[in-house]
Amino acid sequence: MTSIDRCYYRTITIDPELNLPLYVLDTTFLPSSIINSNNSNTDENDKVRQFIDTLISKIPNSDHSLVIFTNGFYQSSINNENKSSLSDDSSLKIPLQIIKFLKLIPSELKKNIRKIFIVHSNWILKSIIEIYSKLNLSSTKSIPIIINCENITALSKFIDITKIPISLHTYMIDKIQYKNNKIILSRHLTPIYSRPLTIYSNNISSTNNYLPLNQFSRIYNNLIAYLSNKSLDIQLSKTDWLTIIKCSIISNETKISIDILSDCLKRDQLIILSDYSFLEHYMILVKFILKLSNSNFPLIPL
Repeated sequence: MTSIDRCYYRTITIDPELNLPLYVLDTTFLPSSIINSNNSNTDENDKVRQFIDTLISKIPNSDHSLVIFTNGFYQSSINNENKSSLSDDSSLKIPLQIIKFLKLIPSELKKNIRKIFIVHSNWILKSIIEIYSKLNLSSTKSIPIIINCENITALSKFIDITKIPISLHTYMIDKIQYKNNKIILSRHLTPIYSRPLTIYSNNISSTNNYLPLNQFSRIYNNLIAYLSNKSLDIQLSKTDWLTIIKCSIISNETKISIDILSDCLKRDQLIILSDYSFLEHYMILVKFILKLSNSNFPLIPL
């Protein structure tokens, strides 16, 4: 997938309240020149213009809802200020950066946005976008509904997030910056094979004690894809090999990625395979086997 495909795409789910197609704008994949507007290089500006034109061509000329992952703007602000957390100054700049980007979209296309979910937002961002919407989108159609979502868990209250291939970077911002340690789905989803998906149960009287083959098959197929697909990077460093052999020496970033991937598998989340390395998949498989071995209901009873 190209960066433009990751930046803006139609999901395979809908906005259940309005029964409209659901699109995603992930600002992680926006060129930094769009966010910062500080590039004077002509060639770079031409590339940015081409990127914007391509993105605009993908916007539907019909009613739809839009999810905006704002983490690209936050990450840019953090990097520019060399800070590990958001400052009061950045919280003001970020809404203005997003509005500056929205102004690039033709008004006739903006009018088709019936609802906007703003993820990793705050009251300042919500207020400014609401004001901007009233000033710029009030014509023949009603003003779009603005839904402010502090994190991905909050977003799951409104839409089926398992059908959205959320980027690993977005998960990282959600987990580290917004302290959302575990994504909790607050509404009932259709269970896999008519059963709830769990690793194992310690309750001897439980009727749900079974081997979660769906998780195992997904991770196994992903590993096979890494070994057979030339487009996926399977080059392992010396540290990677030591990690595989000894199951140790894991960096904090890799540990977080493994936790995120594990949670994605548990809730049957749609993912982009290339966001997660071969090593991370392998460690998930080890984690899976260890949990299975420690279960009160092992695969092969003693």
